[in-house]
Amino acid sequence: MEFEHSNSIIIGSDIGVTLKPIKNNRKGKVRLIVRKDGEIFVSRITNDRFLEIINAVDQIKRDSLGAQYTYLDPSSSSITIYNDKHDKKVYYTENLTRNSQKSENQKDFWYATKLIIDAARLRMEELIDY
Repeated sequence: MEFEHSNSIIIGSDIGVTLKPIKNNRKGKVRLIVRKDGEIFVSRITNDRFLEIINAVDQIKRDSLGAQYTYLDPSSSSITIYNDKHDKKVYYTENLTRNSQKSENQKDFWYATKLIIDAARLRMEELIDY
């Protein structure tokens, strides 16, 4: 699974989070790789936390979600998931904000993003436009 967030106006505002199951892993951990400010951080989360994130992503109803308001050069966010056959599904939205948690179109995406950001030990406030 991959999460990407960026704002075209602000150079270096990209945040990327990749979650990869670890092969031959007896402890049930998932590798979490965070890209932010040109640096890469690697940590692990439990398989239960990973499954909670996967279930939240599965709740997203559509793959392209409209923003509540139209903005010039909004931020963009995407969540990409892969299955066992390496098929992928991409969920995408623009202008993710605090109000997204109440928006019928974006609330499921917002919740999945919140779980990913929390697992990566980041804050939602680090997402530009939030």
